[in-house]
Amino acid sequence: MLEIFVKTIGTAVASGVAKEVVSHSGDIVDGALEVAGDTIEFAGDCVCDILDGIGSLFD
Repeated sequence: MLEIFVKTIGTAVASGVAKEVVSHSGDIVDGALEVAGDTIEFAGDCVCDILDGIGSLFD
């Protein structure tokens, strides 16, 4: 009897956690895309700085 009770509670908790994750998945994806965009922008800035540095060697 205790095993059934524990399984039922465990299933309810897991279901609640899964619903919360799904309800916030859009926020998670938006945050990940924002970080990815910032990373790409930073990498682009670094490349531009490097190219500017190389260009200044020939001025």
